[in-house]
Amino acid sequence: TADGLSQFISGMILYDETIRQAAQDGTPFVEVLKRNGILAGIKVDTGAKNLAGAPGELVTEGLDGLRERLAEYKKLGASFAKWRAVITIGKEIPSAYCIEANAHALARYAALCQEAGIVPSMGSVGDAYDNALAESFFATLECELIDRERLETREIARTKIFDYLETWYNPRRRHSSIDYLAPIEYERRSQETLAERSV
Repeated sequence: TADGLSQFISGMILYDETIRQAAQDGTPFVEVLKRNGILAGIKVDTGAKNLAGAPGELVTEGLDGLRERLAEYKKLGASFAKWRAVITIGKEIPSAYCIEANAHALARYAALCQEAGIVPSMGSVGDAYDNALAESFFATLECELIDRERLETREIARTKIFDYLETWYNPRRRHSSIDYLAPIEYERRSQETLAERSV
């Protein structure tokens, strides 16, 4: 409800609890957002669970009863919905089975949203892999930097994020997609392997 909020935020993803809440004067929170030109969204998945038969991989659940929940969220003022597919990237994963399971869930979620008149927020329909890397990165950024620091101005935020990327995340942080090595170490080993092959 801060003045000027809509200059920086055009949409807000709410949870089942928060979409039902109201401001101090009793105005429904969704209405407060609309008055400020901010679209109200709703997170509709119920979280990622272990995918049966695929050790180390996950599938997002929440399709049961989704049609009815979406109809209610539409009445409460939601204009878009969010479904988060979590794809673990590592040695020999994701498997085709995992991608297909999550893609199937995403496709059903998208169809149900469209049926309810709610815009599904996701990548290409049925492509669970589309947003996985970006969402993984932003979750890491939030956990390792944003939640631990007070970023009082945009300039401070820009500087801190740049430093985080250039001095830690890109060169030194261990990444699951490269066998839990830091990029500097991965590059060093790759160069050694190339040198050995050329001998």
